[in-house]
Amino acid sequence: MGRHLFPTAQTRCILGETRDEAYRDDRGDTRRHGDARLRPDDAGRHQDFGNAYFGLSTGVLIPGDTDQKISGTFFGVPVSGSGKLRFKPGFIVDLRAGYHVNPYLAVEGDLAYARYSYDKVVGQLTAGPLPISESAFDGHVSNWLGFVNAVVTPLGRSAFTPYVGAGIGFSSYEATVDAISVGGLGRIAVSSKTTNTDFATNALAGFDYAVIHTISVGARYRFIWTDSATSATTGGLTTEAGNARHHVVSAMATYRF
Repeated sequence: MGRHLFPTAQTRCILGETRDEAYRDDRGDTRRHGDARLRPDDAGRHQDFGNAYFGLSTGVLIPGDTDQKISGTFFGVPVSGSGKLRFKPGFIVDLRAGYHVNPYLAVEGDLAYARYSYDKVVGQLTAGPLPISESAFDGHVSNWLGFVNAVVTPLGRSAFTPYVGAGIGFSSYEATVDAISVGGLGRIAVSSKTTNTDFATNALAGFDYAVIHTISVGARYRFIWTDSATSATTGGLTTEAGNARHHVVSAMATYRF
């Protein structure tokens, strides 16, 4: 009868109580992950919950200098010159959604809104007999950006996940100039508004860090190039502008499901 008081090794194996098959944490919980059992806290540090995700980010947009050429007459004064149009840093807010095709590749779409202000034009400008090396602009640019990106996670999905990516999309902007300050001519009201939608492309790099298995935080750098070269005539002045380039640094939060 004594042999029935103790479970045999075979019985313990069936019940999953042998040490080489499983272990229990302080609360008596175990979780199977592949062929190994993990504590829930360990599993929570991996971004392995669902393939779909959406996220929100906000950050700083730093516009690059844009090539400018100008010619014509301004209030009867002959004007000509070329230089660089500079902008002040602005803000950007970005909403994105994506899906992991596998642990190393995701397809992602995002829509962003940015706003930044004009600064000045630096270069060689002649207004009548006056040589001018710098002029200031009062105004701002409102910019909607949309992209479809391929995102590669070379190390797979883990607690810390670096990634790189690239994609194509559009840039739709409204540029408003309220006034121009030109050397000895002083501040001149302009009240000009231009809208356009152009092809755009971007390259990105960043990382995600899993707070829990459904939520991660991270940071991202993005370079945006826009095919926005234009030529326009307003008030007797013809202005030619080169393509736009932006640098974006953002902090983000992501929810996976």
